[in-house]
Order: sequence, then C-alpha cells, then structure tokens
Amino acid sequence: MRRKIERENPELLKVKMWLFPYLTYFTIVATTALLIAMFFIESMRSQILFTCVVVAVVMIFYLLTQRNKVIKQVDESSSIFSKDEFDFEQ
Repeated sequence: MRRKIERENPELLKVKMWLFPYLTYFTIVATTALLIAMFFIESMRSQILFTCVVVAVVMIFYLLTQRNKVIKQVDESSSIFSKDEFDFEQ
C-alpha cells in the first residue's frame, strides 16, 4: 500500500519511516524470535500458550462476524424489490 501511495501521491505521506522496508522485516523477525524463545523458557510458556488461545478466540470471532456481515450484504442485495414497494402489513 505504501509503495502505491509513494507512486501516485507522495505528498500524502506526512511521516516517512526510517529504513523502509528493512526495519519492518527486522521487526517481524525479532518479534517472531521472541515468541519462539518464550516457548523454551519454562516460566514464560504458560503466558505464550494463553496468548495463543486468546488470539485464536479473537480470530474465530472475527471470522464469524465477517461471514455474517457478508451473508447479510448478499441477502440485502439479492432482492429485486425494495422493502418500500410492498407493504404486506395492512
């Protein structure tokens, strides 16, 4: 996304990130290394496992809500008649 903005409209980027994109890659690798290291430290293992459970629960709820949102949009757009055209409650 950033590269697209840099090409099309670089004035939109008010704050430029240092060492882009290498600092982003380094941060991802460092965070992943820390999380993996937490599995090997006995006192941290319960914390990382609980964090994984919480992330899994949040992701499941996110996927369910997005699925319901898509289904609702499809239901509303699939009708060829608007709700105002027919008044069945007379």
